[in-house]
Amino acid sequence: MKKIDTGVNTLGFKEVSRSDKRLKSGLDTIVKIFSTEDKKTKRFETQEDLDREEKAIKLFTIEYGYTYKKLGDYDLDFLIKKKDGTVIGVAEVKGRKRLLKDISDLPLAERKHNKIMKVKGAKIIIWAFEDGITYSQLNRLKGIKRDGGRKPREGSANDIESMYYYDRDSNSSVLTVLKYK
Repeated sequence: MKKIDTGVNTLGFKEVSRSDKRLKSGLDTIVKIFSTEDKKTKRFETQEDLDREEKAIKLFTIEYGYTYKKLGDYDLDFLIKKKDGTVIGVAEVKGRKRLLKDISDLPLAERKHNKIMKVKGAKIIIWAFEDGITYSQLNRLKGIKRDGGRKPREGSANDIESMYYYDRDSNSSVLTVLKYK
């Protein structure tokens, strides 16, 4: 009988525990990464945006039996954990005020991409739509990098910036879709 590696979760990631001294420096790095963002940048997230993030992360974590913790205002969005507190990784949620069927390009700012890629463990990107979510492990996606963003707003430093765009069709083998009930 084949022995199952209980240290690998259903997403294929090696799970980490806060009590594992070998991983302490990696978890400390996560905290450092999150605390270095320029906190002078004006925030534009509305309560509607935060509610959309919460709805998306709930759907994702329920699907896998995980829990989550909201990270700080200038961090990636969520820390993903098993119910016993074992850290799985991080998740960034990007809101899209459209239906799943209406979007082909999935955007992610290069600065967020780079921040996620520095983290040990699962690197999950979730795009939250009006009718559901699509998500993947960031390191499995293939995309193109180009300048983009949105119409500049007064006080924003990040509206026009270097972005990654992931085509849904060409990444369909690594993207998962979940619909809201």
